[in-house]
Amino acid sequence: MHESRLGKTLQWLGLSLILAVLFFYKLGYPARMIFDEVYHIASAQKYIHGVFFQENHPPLGKMLIALGEVVFDDDQNDNYYVGVDKISGEGVEVGFWGYRFFPALFGFGSILLFVLLMKKLLEDQVVAYLLGLIGGLDTAFLIQSRSASLDSFLVFFILLNLLLFFRLLRITKKRDLSRWHALTFGLAMVSAVLVKATGLIVLLLWPILTYHLWQKFGRSRVLKFLVVAGGVAVVVYSAVWSMHYSLGKKLAYGDGYYGASDKAREWIVKREGLGFVEARVVEIEEAIRYSDEYNQNVPALDMKKVDEVGSPWFMWPLGGRTINYRWETPDSENYRFIYLVGNPVVWSLSLLGVVLGTSWVVGGVWCWYRPKKKVDGFVLTLVMMYWAYMFPFMFLIKRVMYLYHYLPALFLGLLILGLVVDRTKYFFGRRVTSVRKRGFVWGLLIVTVAAFWIYKPFVYYLPLNRGAFYSRAISPTWMMDFPGD
Repeated sequence: MHESRLGKTLQWLGLSLILAVLFFYKLGYPARMIFDEVYHIASAQKYIHGVFFQENHPPLGKMLIALGEVVFDDDQNDNYYVGVDKISGEGVEVGFWGYRFFPALFGFGSILLFVLLMKKLLEDQVVAYLLGLIGGLDTAFLIQSRSASLDSFLVFFILLNLLLFFRLLRITKKRDLSRWHALTFGLAMVSAVLVKATGLIVLLLWPILTYHLWQKFGRSRVLKFLVVAGGVAVVVYSAVWSMHYSLGKKLAYGDGYYGASDKAREWIVKREGLGFVEARVVEIEEAIRYSDEYNQNVPALDMKKVDEVGSPWFMWPLGGRTINYRWETPDSENYRFIYLVGNPVVWSLSLLGVVLGTSWVVGGVWCWYRPKKKVDGFVLTLVMMYWAYMFPFMFLIKRVMYLYHYLPALFLGLLILGLVVDRTKYFFGRRVTSVRKRGFVWGLLIVTVAAFWIYKPFVYYLPLNRGAFYSRAISPTWMMDFPGD
C-alpha cells in the first residue's frame, strides 16, 4: 500500500512537472499583444484602477486576469489602457507575465482535472493516465492558456463540473450525499457560467443528476441538495456581478456608461437610488443588454473576406480555420509565429471519439430492446454534452465565431474516446486485452509527442522558414498562409 501511494505521488509530481514546463516556459514571451489580449488586458487595467466598463463576456475570467497583474505587479504601465476598450497597434510595453499567469495556471489545472477524470471513468489506470497526458499536448489549448484569454478558465470549470457530476453519480449511500457536495457542485456550475455564456452547457448536467439522485435517495434529499446548490449559484452569480460594478467607481471618459439606462447610471456613479435586490437585478439586466447589443453588432462570418479569421462550426473538428495571432521576422526569411493551430493527432483522436461515441449511442438507442446493446450512461452523457455544446454554433449564433470556441468540445471528444477504448472488449472478433490497449495508447502518446514537437514553434514563438512553415500546413481546411504569400 505504501509503495502504491508513493507511486501515485511520483506519478502526479512527474505529470505536474511536465505540465509546468509546457504552460509556464517563457510565459511572458513574446512581450507583445496576442489576439484577444487587446481586449482583456484593457479590461484588467480598468479593474485594477477602478474604471467602469462593460464587456461581452461575464466578469470572472477578466477579474482573474487582473488579479494576476495585481499579484505580480510587474507592469509599469498598468493604467495606460484604462481609457480604451480595445488596444490598437503595439502600444506601450506591459508586463505580460502577470496578465497571463492565471490563464496558464487554469490551463495547467485543466489537464490535471482531465487526467483525474480519465482515471475516475476508466478501469485501466495506465490507459487513463496516458490518454490524459495526450490531452495536455494540444498546441491550440496551450496557446490559448499562455495568453491573457478566457478559454482555459472555461475548460477548467467544465471539466470540474464533469468530475463532480460523475463522483456524485457513484454515491450509493444517502448519508454520503452531503451539503459539501451540493455547495461545490453549485459553485463549479456558476463559475463556468461566469466565464463565458458557452459555460451554460454545464446546466445540462443538473436534470440528469437530479433524475439519478431522485431514483436512489428520494425527493426530500434531492430537494435539499438542489436548494443548497442552486442557492450557492445564485448568491455567487450576484456577488461577482456586484463586484464588477463596485470596482468601477470612475468613468473612463465623459459618457462612459456603455448605453446604461438612467436608473443604472445613477447607481453606477453614486451607488444610490436602488435597494439591494433591485440593484442586483439592474446590474445583471444591464450586462445582458450590453452583451446582446455587442453581439448583434459583430459581423457574420464571411469566408470571402481576405482577412477573415473566423470559421464555420463544421470546420472546427478538422482543426480549421487556424488563426495567425502575430508574427515577426528579423531577416524576411525566418519568421516567428503565435499561430492558433491544434496538434493534429490530438484533434484527430477527439474527432474519432465523437464519431465512435455518437455511433455507439445512436446504435444503442436504435436497439434498446436488446439488452446487449444498452447505452453506457457515461458515454451517453458526454455525447449529449458534446452536441448540446455545438448546437448553438450550428443553428442559433449568427455572428462570426473562431476555432478556439471548439476547445471545450475537443476535451469532450477525448473523454468519449477514452470511454470507448475502455469499454471495448472485442475488435473484429479478437479480444482486446489490457496489454493490447496499453500498447495501443502508448503508440498514440508517442505519435502525439512527435506531433507536438513539430508544432511547438507556433506555441513558443520559435523561428520557421517558408518551407518549414508549409510542411506543417497539412490540411487545406486550416488555410495557413505564410506572410507575403
